[in-house]
Amino acid sequence: MLSIIFSEKVIHPKAHQFEIIFQHNGQIRFDGSATYGKSPRNAVVGHQIDSSLFKTSGISTTPNLERAKFYALNNMRNEKGFILEFDTERIDKTEYQLIVVSEIVKSPKVPEDSEIILKRFDNKSIPFRLVTKILKVERTNGCIQSSGLP
Repeated sequence: MLSIIFSEKVIHPKAHQFEIIFQHNGQIRFDGSATYGKSPRNAVVGHQIDSSLFKTSGISTTPNLERAKFYALNNMRNEKGFILEFDTERIDKTEYQLIVVSEIVKSPKVPEDSEIILKRFDNKSIPFRLVTKILKVERTNGCIQSSGLP
């Protein structure tokens, strides 16, 4: 779910748009979460269905440290990874949007994530200056440990 590419001190989202139009082909549940036509709401729904299929300018985040560790280790497939921490109180709400997934999607795919999508209103890359802390996550002998980086 969390797929971030770092370069040039920015965080690159998977795409530079935040609108999706669904086809009537069984991709979505008819639970009232999606709308007719292209919309940002559909981008959130698509992000929940499969963020590698429905690419958006949103970055998946979670306030739940244990879930962040799980995603940092690529769904427990990797031995090492990183967690980027953002201080949501310091994010400029005129430039960035924080979308609480559970407020839009009636049945989030992974409710325990308490997922919040971070995106710029202009859909561009997110500057690394928004990161307030980096945690290194390692899995050894079945135990997961995390530590801050200097």
